[in-house]
Amino acid sequence: YMAQLRWEVSENMLIDSLAYYGKMRENLAAANCRISNDDGLFLRGLYLMWQGDTNPSNPTAYRENCESNSEERLGDLKANMGPAPKMDKELDTILMASTLDWALTDTLDFKMVAGARAEKKGPVQTSDQDGGPGNFNESHNTDDSDRRSYSLEFQLNGTLFDGAVTYTTGLFGMYETNTEQFALTNSLNGIDSVTLGQIAGGNAPTQPDAGAQGRTPLVGILVDPILISEFELENETLAAFFQGSWQATEQLEVTVGIRWTEETRTSELEVFAADRVAIGNIMLASTRFGPSGAFLDNTASFSPCNCTWLQDPVQQAMDLFPDADGDGLNDFPMIAAPIRTDMREETFSKVTPMLSVSYQAPDSWLEESFIDSAMVYGTWSSGFKSGFFEPKGVDGLQQVEPEEVENREIGFKFEAFQRSVRFNIAAYDMDFNDQQLIQVDTDSQNNLVVIFDNAGQSSILGIEAELQWMPSPGLMLNASASKNRYEFSEFEDNDLLQQVLGNPTRVDRTDETFAVSPEVTASFGIQYTFQTDLGAITPRLDYSYKSEIYYGLDDGAYTAFKRDVNLAGQEAYSVVDLRLTWLNTDGDTTVAAYIKNAADERYQVGIASVADSTATYFRTYGEPRIMGIEMRKEFY
Repeated sequence: YMAQLRWEVSENMLIDSLAYYGKMRENLAAANCRISNDDGLFLRGLYLMWQGDTNPSNPTAYRENCESNSEERLGDLKANMGPAPKMDKELDTILMASTLDWALTDTLDFKMVAGARAEKKGPVQTSDQDGGPGNFNESHNTDDSDRRSYSLEFQLNGTLFDGAVTYTTGLFGMYETNTEQFALTNSLNGIDSVTLGQIAGGNAPTQPDAGAQGRTPLVGILVDPILISEFELENETLAAFFQGSWQATEQLEVTVGIRWTEETRTSELEVFAADRVAIGNIMLASTRFGPSGAFLDNTASFSPCNCTWLQDPVQQAMDLFPDADGDGLNDFPMIAAPIRTDMREETFSKVTPMLSVSYQAPDSWLEESFIDSAMVYGTWSSGFKSGFFEPKGVDGLQQVEPEEVENREIGFKFEAFQRSVRFNIAAYDMDFNDQQLIQVDTDSQNNLVVIFDNAGQSSILGIEAELQWMPSPGLMLNASASKNRYEFSEFEDNDLLQQVLGNPTRVDRTDETFAVSPEVTASFGIQYTFQTDLGAITPRLDYSYKSEIYYGLDDGAYTAFKRDVNLAGQEAYSVVDLRLTWLNTDGDTTVAAYIKNAADERYQVGIASVADSTATYFRTYGEPRIMGIEMRKEFY
């Protein structure tokens, strides 16, 4: 529900207000799974045994779990994700805003913008890292999350020197809070005694031989079965800004701007974990397992099973912790008090200036040409994104450094053929320092965590162009295209296998491209309006293209992407949309029929390949062909 109110208080004062309430209850898109790296930690990297595995020399349950939810096995637009605890989105939003615009004089306006937002999101499964129906490795928001924000901005907008100078200056402030509770869940694991010895010695394990079948199974905890983090954020933002343009001559305009931003981030974290001792005692009391022993510097604990591998010991252990309350999570006993509490506060501030110079070609240059107007410009600017703190499993809060960017751009704009053609082109070069990226890491207890971290140095070099052409009054064409080169010049990450083995090692990731960033994009649209006795009829066609896109989060994913795009990315694709609109002769009624994605193209969105650890590529598809009708009636 939305209501808008405009109040003309006087000739010099205007107030626009908005109130909005939204309630969303929708199913999240399902996804398919594909193995992206046979040597990932959860496959041959550590030769772990999972529920359903009965042969330590050839564990297959993890792979089968993923492939049982593959497009190749299930067919088009079908998924098998099992009894997920929460795959629906519940979101309630309240938004209120008001803008006061007051003309103080003929050359000075005062503006005040106030806003408030409250948002409540229900529990939901945020990621199914194992990719299949089994509950091997997942992430959940296990309780409601709450976000609130309040903002206030003051502006002065004016002109000086008979309009030669225009300017905007002001102050901005915002206060926001966020509370979240999220859980990482993992299955218990089995492991061969020889394999465990190799890992404990800091060596990458080799494939167990056939003799492992006769050895006593070891089953227990490599990573915490449940890790719950209760996270609270408080953010205070203050900013002051100024931007002014000087019309130095009829052709030359100079624009300068400066912004000071200060953000104070306060984060609090409590981490609750499964009770490893209680889990070991429950396994011991079942008489199926012996006493547990600690391994890998006490970050892992395994118990011998009074059984053989053929009896599926991991499933036997998991059966001791059923989901009695039906929330989709195995009921492992929890430690009552938090195992880690952390509170961090930091103030981040930056001054970011900009400078732009534009030159409008004088009419005398264009008199004998088909060009109506032409302008060239150059811009230098800087940007800043505040640092913050990320929960990193049992290790508490990790600071993410601020991201800074310097941008240089030159461009050209012109209109031609009696302004029926408009063409813009720009080239730009952006240098990032400490770019904030999503990465995969482990905490000191070997729990996998997906967090933001910094890439040292990176850049974008690109060019983009836009064209709008009306060759006749009823016909309109528009087109756009861009090409970008993405590069990392300083980007290191942890080698997850060596980190688990106790040999911290950094890997160079500077050969990678940016994730979720196609190098080439293009679009084209054409429409023609027919005037009839019944009204205006306008058919329209839109075409869009994106080159291949990388969707990985780690070094192994990019290696898989270069080997086969479909292991960690999306091949180049195009989408065609069609629309037919009728507008009546009075201009107050519109009926439109549309077909989105008319060719029913399959393309992937909202996905990630995590190859070094979970070894899965989790793929969600964009909307298939959708047809609909829209109707609009205006009353005066």
